[in-house]
Amino acid sequence: MEASTKGDIKDWVIAEELKRLLPKMEKVHDITRRHELLGEKVPNNEKIYSIYEAHTDIIVKGRREAEFGHKVNLTAGRSNSYLMLK
Repeated sequence: MEASTKGDIKDWVIAEELKRLLPKMEKVHDITRRHELLGEKVPNNEKIYSIYEAHTDIIVKGRREAEFGHKVNLTAGRSNSYLMLK
């Protein structure tokens, strides 16, 4: 009975993850259909760059190639203190 319970829990976890990702997968499908089949230029603010990390964005630095990641802006105050990230 224990193996069956473990299998049921694993199946439930997978089903919950798929339920969470389904709306994002549908949006990716819609964006792809609009761009590839209809020839529409989809605005960047409507695009999804990662279905797993919602805050992933395009990072463009000057004329270099675009990269995908998370933007972090650090500034120092009058005391020249700084923030250390671990």
